[in-house]
Amino acid sequence: MKIRHLSIIFCFLFSCSDNSGRQSDEDIKQDAWNTVKSINRHWAITENMDSLSLFFHDDMVIFSPGGKERLHGKNNIIKSYEEYARYAETVSLSETEPMIQLYSGNKTAVVTYFADLMIKTPDEQIQSFFCKDMYMLIFENGQWQAVAQHYSFYDK
Repeated sequence: MKIRHLSIIFCFLFSCSDNSGRQSDEDIKQDAWNTVKSINRHWAITENMDSLSLFFHDDMVIFSPGGKERLHGKNNIIKSYEEYARYAETVSLSETEPMIQLYSGNKTAVVTYFADLMIKTPDEQIQSFFCKDMYMLIFENGQWQAVAQHYSFYDK
């Protein structure tokens, strides 16, 4: 009940919709993009894992760079973000060039974008990364939820 209450408050503050056709495609795309930006703010800036979990489907899956590993399930994914938060401090994160595609009657969105990430490691080194990121979101229970993510780094 507590999570549902927080979700309703979040939707009130950030104008979630029921996605029933009263919004234009552009408004729906903007809502999906705002969801991805909120996810990024929660793991990278505020490190608020409780709020972050509101955006993840229970069966979410992630492919991340650096190996063959696949993370499956909201709890495992949240643990990986907690490990990041213990290891590094985000100095800056900026997302650019979003492209949002809608499918299945505007109930599914694929969000792709580029990001520049700068972190500080435990030994005070500053590291910069250039990322390609893709989320698949579904609109369920009045909000967008991430069901899949694939991101990788690239050289600029």
